[in-house]
Amino acid sequence: MIDALITPLALLHLITLAGLLRLRRRQRDGRRGILWVACPLALLYLLSTPPAAYLVMHPLERPYQTSTEVAPDAEAIVVLAGSIRTAQGARTSAEPGPDTVYRCLHAAALHRSAPHLPVIICGGADGQGGPAYSYVMRDFLLGQGVRAEAIVMDDRSRNTFENAVEASRLLRERGLQRASLVTDASHMRRAVGCFQTQGVEVSPSACNHLQPEYHPKLSHLLPSSRSVAVVNAAFHEWLGLLVYRVRGRI
Repeated sequence: MIDALITPLALLHLITLAGLLRLRRRQRDGRRGILWVACPLALLYLLSTPPAAYLVMHPLERPYQTSTEVAPDAEAIVVLAGSIRTAQGARTSAEPGPDTVYRCLHAAALHRSAPHLPVIICGGADGQGGPAYSYVMRDFLLGQGVRAEAIVMDDRSRNTFENAVEASRLLRERGLQRASLVTDASHMRRAVGCFQTQGVEVSPSACNHLQPEYHPKLSHLLPSSRSVAVVNAAFHEWLGLLVYRVRGRI
């Protein structure tokens, strides 16, 4: 409880609240102005708590469980890129970001259970001078024991929809129609929808669950930076689902 209370986010909330109370005592007639500050603060507080993180993220992740077994009818493993960290400062070469690490580790585990299947890596360059994400992922997967001859690379796609387009093309060129799809659990619904639009059957193989379970605690009444990160990730996915549906991508 004390640890949660002394985080920067919780302290900022408390300081702001104390300032509002002080302002209210000094300016009894300025309640309307205080309301314009208090309402956003209350909303910020609610969206910064573990219950809010659970409510917005759990519906995205709930349908998709983690398994290191490839679907029985899968003819390939497809893994989508997340983020990378470009060479900068003490980092002499690009490396996968945390979400990409989770995806690659999961894809490597699937490969170990079905080493005969090709592993299709999806991720082009972001246009900011760095390498294609798939090159960074390939090097990481090789270090995890994935056979070089099993790797097939898409180094052109830059978003989830393009991932599906390019991976579907690579599958069809090889006469393949079904694949195990690897990405974050929160991202899986949008990814599966994109592949279905391309007419490719995919079996979700999710990883990196951000909000798998929720057990209420008194400390959950306090805001936390982790909850903010989870809410931001969920908002990104809900917005992405809306935009993709409007644009006919899913």
